[in-house]
Amino acid sequence: MKTDEDRCREYGVPYDPTITRPAVYQQSGWKCHLCGKRVRKSLKYPHPRSASLDHIVPLSWRKDSPGHVWGNVALAHLRCNQSKGARFAGSTKPAPRKPGIVTPLWKLRLTLFAGTAALFYFNAEPTVLTIAAVLCILSVVPQRKVRRRRRRAWWKL
Repeated sequence: MKTDEDRCREYGVPYDPTITRPAVYQQSGWKCHLCGKRVRKSLKYPHPRSASLDHIVPLSWRKDSPGHVWGNVALAHLRCNQSKGARFAGSTKPAPRKPGIVTPLWKLRLTLFAGTAALFYFNAEPTVLTIAAVLCILSVVPQRKVRRRRRRAWWKL
């Protein structure tokens, strides 16, 4: 399992070695900063209500994250921290990501359209042109998204 220092090195963000989990937990008064409820000291990992160290602005945001510094760490329940994920505390939107300019689907579409144009230019058989045109149309028709069911965690069973 990676330490906070390893994660900071991986994401290229600052790391303050003076920050320890007991110090953060004591500073926050054993109260979860996400839900506001008390965190019991006696509960240990992997209990969902056990204490965990939360980075308010996630380390994975790289340049937008202040890093592992005193203003960016807080105590949270393990369940609260995991449900927050790589989002800003209080935000429902995921971390900002730059979309790729040319996705594999668009590469396929460009290839299909270019191939169809070449077939038309070189006077291909009508059946071949029809098949190529149908493939082009089918590549643009939106696909229905399949909703995946989330598995319930072992502590909710």
